[in-house]
Amino acid sequence: MLPTSKSIHALVRLVSRTQLSKLLCVAVIALGLVSLPIGTAWAASWSVNSSGYCTLWNPGHWIAGGSSRLSWGGGWPWDSGNTTGYLWRWNGSNWIQSSTAFGSASGAANVASASPYTDIYSPPSIWWNETGAHTASFFSGQQNSYGSNFLCP
Repeated sequence: MLPTSKSIHALVRLVSRTQLSKLLCVAVIALGLVSLPIGTAWAASWSVNSSGYCTLWNPGHWIAGGSSRLSWGGGWPWDSGNTTGYLWRWNGSNWIQSSTAFGSASGAANVASASPYTDIYSPPSIWWNETGAHTASFFSGQQNSYGSNFLCP
């Protein structure tokens, strides 16, 4: 049964304009708070970084490697992140991509890491670097991280 104009007028008389505006304001705020987590992904904090290393594996056998990481905390259980790590070597005039690794993770707090490496057998001293490319559900676009150059061996 549809309300009649008499019942609507009676309702308006019962609720003053001030009370009605307060009720409407509370309803709009409540609707906004309920819909915010559904439409917006965020993490309370996140960071990206990359670093490299050189280590002696066996006599005459070195490993140049790196690690790129996306860390986050305070987010939603459905948050996710991806990291692609790139290990680069200097050939005397250009940086050449040597190896790549990929990692992903999900959850309210987690780490997505990637650790590329390259075996080296008694090379001359070579400069290396690790970089990372990071994407996540809680920021837009791609974030990049850059490690410091390191000499191996």
